[in-house]
Amino acid sequence: RDFRKNDWFAVNENEAYDPGSMLKVPVMMTYLKMVEADPQLFGRTMRLHSSRPLPVSAFPPSASIEVDKDYSLADLLQYTIQRSDNKANLVLVENMDMNSFHHTFTDIGLRDFENGAEFYPMTAPDYAMFLKALYNSSFLSPRTSEYAMELLMRAEFQQGLVQGIPESVPVAHKFGEAGSPTMGQLHECGIVYLKDNPYLIVVMTMGPDIHALPKVIGSISSIVYDSMSGADN
Repeated sequence: RDFRKNDWFAVNENEAYDPGSMLKVPVMMTYLKMVEADPQLFGRTMRLHSSRPLPVSAFPPSASIEVDKDYSLADLLQYTIQRSDNKANLVLVENMDMNSFHHTFTDIGLRDFENGAEFYPMTAPDYAMFLKALYNSSFLSPRTSEYAMELLMRAEFQQGLVQGIPESVPVAHKFGEAGSPTMGQLHECGIVYLKDNPYLIVVMTMGPDIHALPKVIGSISSIVYDSMSGADN
């Protein structure tokens, strides 16, 4: 299937949110683009030099990187994408070529952003551009895009989209949380590899109890899966 076609169905498609940890996907894409230009970068080691305060996650990773310990780029990408580890992502962002990060957005057709901006508001169709670029191998080579999708398939967050999809169906997905203690945001994007009919889904939610939002995402995912698979016919 070619996701370059504008054949999506959207509800409240102009509603913008803070994508939060879902911006770890363009961080990954930026590094993989850099690796394509310099393959030796993949084995480069980096480290977290201080345990600075980071936002408390409502859905913390099963493990995080340690301070003053060397990690390869491959390891940091695994922690960042599979576990959504904010510490690993911080190391990547601190060592990333910011011009390349800007190009990741503009090269796939998104608007640029200002350095130091508090957040980058995105709609669901906006965010879908990242997954389209990966699925279509339009930003990275097919081999590198496949590597990125494999990382996303091993994401450990299982409380949202995948709750509405049978375990036998592979899903490449990433969640993100943002907002405030009184109004949380939880979002998740994914490509569902439904046999003969893969589809892309992005669900962005907001509510006073962030721990109630995974169930909302799972319910929407279930409705979409039933429609795409013909189960509701």
